[in-house]
Order: sequence, then structure tokens, then C-alpha cells
Amino acid sequence: MDNLFFIISFILLISVVVFIVGLIMLIVAKSEESKKTATKMIISSVIAFIIGFGSCFGLIFFGN
Repeated sequence: MDNLFFIISFILLISVVVFIVGLIMLIVAKSEESKKTATKMIISSVIAFIIGFGSCFGLIFFGN
């Protein structure tokens, strides 16, 4: 159970980092292709964060 908690925490950390990088990339990017890539990164990181947070919540409260 501790390994699963570590993996979920790692996914949450990586998704936050990717979100910040995507946001900076979206602000700084000049080409449309870079902006599309940044938007995809942001959307993917939000989805990963929601899944990771839900898994962590389920593990903490229902994993007794």
C-alpha cells in the first residue's frame, strides 16, 4: 500500500510540474503549433491530477 501511495504522489507531483511548464510555454510561445502542444500538455496534466487525486483520496479513506 505504501508503494501505491508513493506512485500516486509521484503522478500528482509530475502533473503539477507539467501544468506549470505548459502554462509558461503557452504564454511564451509564438507559433500556433507550440500553443497547441502547450494546451495539450495542460489538459493532460489536469486529467492526470484529477485521476491521481481521486486515487489518493480513495486509498486514504477506503483503503483501510
